[in-house]
Amino acid sequence: MSDPFRIVVVGNPSVPRTEAEVYVPAGADAPVLVVYESPRGWVTEPLGGRAPPSAVVDSAVQAARQRLSQYVNRTGQGAPTGLTVPGLSLWLMEKTDGTAMGRRV
Repeated sequence: MSDPFRIVVVGNPSVPRTEAEVYVPAGADAPVLVVYESPRGWVTEPLGGRAPPSAVVDSAVQAARQRLSQYVNRTGQGAPTGLTVPGLSLWLMEKTDGTAMGRRV
């Protein structure tokens, strides 16, 4: 059985932070929430005013947090100076295994 949601992880260089966009249902065109970790803890921001069922939201938020936990620079703190926007986005996408978007960094 597949999940009733889809999670897309993105590096947001404008904030900067790594975010999980949550789509409900899985085939939706726009995310209904964004999950990220700030220096003060986990944050869930609803988007677009449409509220999916709470059981689905709870599962999606837990899955998003678990997935984001793999990203070592997810809070955006301590970013190297002098990075270009694409470089910062790549830095935000670095995982604990030393890869970013499937490639060694």
